[in-house]
Amino acid sequence: MKKIYLFCVAVFLAGCGSLPNFLVDLPLIGGELGDFKSAGDAEWVLEDGVISAIRGEANGYIYTKETYTDYDMTLEVFIEDATNSGIYTRCDVEAINPGACYEFNIWDNHTTYESRTGAIVRIAPPTTDVPTIDRWTTMRVRSEGDHHQFWIDGISVNDLRDDQFGSAGVIVLQYGGANGMVRFRNIEITKL
Repeated sequence: MKKIYLFCVAVFLAGCGSLPNFLVDLPLIGGELGDFKSAGDAEWVLEDGVISAIRGEANGYIYTKETYTDYDMTLEVFIEDATNSGIYTRCDVEAINPGACYEFNIWDNHTTYESRTGAIVRIAPPTTDVPTIDRWTTMRVRSEGDHHQFWIDGISVNDLRDDQFGSAGVIVLQYGGANGMVRFRNIEITKL
């Protein structure tokens, strides 16, 4: 297994904390240099080891430059009451949406329970309700072949076998353009 540890460092470009909308370079442990790219109109800020999407109506994503097939990923996520976010996997960069890749939803207050935090949007509702608002939670996503699993704070919230979106793609972190903020830190991806 190859472990890749992603972590954020404080970045100040031209005297501000904003990241450009086209590329976010994040150092990797071990002296390698990896990167995320962004899509959409959300503004991302990287500060004190945390990457955040700014409140507003703009939708946006950051996604891995590298594609992944089988992997196990953990990260910490902080959302507010109105936040709509998610972790997309097996995505083509040209089609980041729940109709073209798996979206592990992060949205406690979605009006439909079947799409709340823990759901795989349009495919499987959450099996357990784990509240995530206003606190750091540890999320884990594992995809191996057609088997997709999602845990929040060690509690299984989805376990699905499905192969409709292919075997490889980028991993995407979403900001859904709601009024809440989303924060990500301590991202770890282990290739299987």
